[in-house]
Amino acid sequence: MVAIRVEDVWKSYGDDAVLEGVTFEVPDGEFAVLLGPSGCGKTTLLRCIAGLEKVRSGRIYIGGELANDLPPVERDIAMVFQGFSLFPTMDVLENIAFPLRIRGAARQAADERVREIAKTLSIEHLLEKLPKELSGGEQQRVAIGRAIARQPKAFLMDEPLSNLDAPLRAQLRSELKRIQRDLGVTTLYVTHDQAEALALADKIGVLNRGTLLQYGPPQDLFQAPSSAFVARFLGDPQANILNVSLRSGGQPPAYAIVGDGFTLSIPEALGRAVERHAGRGLQVSIRPEEIALSAAPPQGDSVQATVALDEPLTLYRLVTVRPGGGPAGIKVLVAKDARVEAGQGVWLRFDSSKLHFFDRETGRLVV
Repeated sequence: MVAIRVEDVWKSYGDDAVLEGVTFEVPDGEFAVLLGPSGCGKTTLLRCIAGLEKVRSGRIYIGGELANDLPPVERDIAMVFQGFSLFPTMDVLENIAFPLRIRGAARQAADERVREIAKTLSIEHLLEKLPKELSGGEQQRVAIGRAIARQPKAFLMDEPLSNLDAPLRAQLRSELKRIQRDLGVTTLYVTHDQAEALALADKIGVLNRGTLLQYGPPQDLFQAPSSAFVARFLGDPQANILNVSLRSGGQPPAYAIVGDGFTLSIPEALGRAVERHAGRGLQVSIRPEEIALSAAPPQGDSVQATVALDEPLTLYRLVTVRPGGGPAGIKVLVAKDARVEAGQGVWLRFDSSKLHFFDRETGRLVV
C-alpha cells in the first residue's frame, strides 16, 4: 500500500483554470474524500492522479515516487467509475477475473481469488450471471470486485454510488467502508454528497472552483470551517449564514452583532477579535442544532422571531423562523414532538462559542 501526495497542482483547459494550486496528502491506508459541487474539479483531479490527464504544473507522488511522467499502467491504481463499465458478454466471474487473466494468472488461482472477493462483496451466488441480469447495486459490486482483484497500490473512486437509489446507496456505503478497512488500501473517493463524505472519510477535502478550501478530519471541518462555503456545504441541514454588522459601545454589553431584524450581544473578548475585521463586512454562521428555541422568553439574551415554516423530519423538526419580522430566515432543529405552527412567536438563544465569523467579500474565516 502507498500514500498519495499532491503538491501545488494546476490544470487548465485553454485559458480556463480547472485546478488552482491543489495540495494535500492521503496517508497509506487512509480513506480520503474529495467533496464539492458539480464542476468544481474533483473528477479532473482524480484523472490527473490516475495519469489520464496531464497537469499544467505541480507534482503528484504515489508511494513516494514522482508520477507526473508515468503512464497510467505504471501507476498501478484501480479506478471505479460512476458507470459500471462491465463487459456485457462476460459473466460476473469473468468480469472480476479479467485483470487477473490479462496479467497471466493461472486459471485456478484466479478463480479462487474471484470467489474470495465475491464472498466479501456478498455476490458469490451471482458468479454465473451476465451483467444484464443484475440490479444496479449488484453491478456496482462487480465493478468494485474487479478493482479489488487487481490488488492495486490504491483505489480512485469517482462517485461510484450516485446512480443507485438512497437505501441501496446507504447499504453499499457501509460495505465499502468495511471492505476498505479490511483491505487497508489507500482510497481517494469523489462525491458531491456531504452525507456520503462524512460517513466514509478519514479526511475530507472540500473543493470549489478548482481550489481546495480545507482538508482534514471530518469533525475538524464540521466544527471549525475555514470559509462560509465549507460551513454551508458540510452538514445536513445546512448552517445558517447571516449577513451582520458589529456594534460596539461603552456600556455593557459592549459588543453586539446586528442582522436583519435582530440584535445579539456577544462577549467582549469575541467582539474585540471580530472588530479587527469588521470594516469589510461580516457574515456569521451557526448550525440549526446549535440554536435553542422556546415558546416563552428565556432568561438571558435572546432574539424574538416568528415561525415561517415547520418541516417534520425523521427524528427532529426543522423550523424556519424570521427574526423581528425581517426577511432573513433562520433554521432551527427542535424535538420531533415540539409544538410549533406558522405565525407563532418564539425566542431564540444562541451559544456565542458556536458562532463563526467570515469576511463577507471573500468568505474566509476571520474569527
